Amino acid sequence: MECPECKGKLDGGGNSYACKSCGVEWQVDFSCEICHGKPEMESHCGAVTFFCQSCRKLKSRESMDKTFTRKA
Repeated sequence: MECPECKGKLDGGGNSYACKSCGVEWQVDFSCEICHGKPEMESHCGAVTFFCQSCRKLKSRESMDKTFTRKA
């Protein structure tokens, strides 16, 4: 993912990310790009996946709508 502040690369997982370029930490909230529902985040063996109950489909971070909130 791309930092909304400086367009640098974000590192992290789940919904907590940080930009190595500018040092800003972000909370990222994901929503389904089809129904705009909040998908369930599941973690298995270190991998994070998302599942939308409304659409009944697995979702990738790249395909979903994202809302970035700067951490204080």
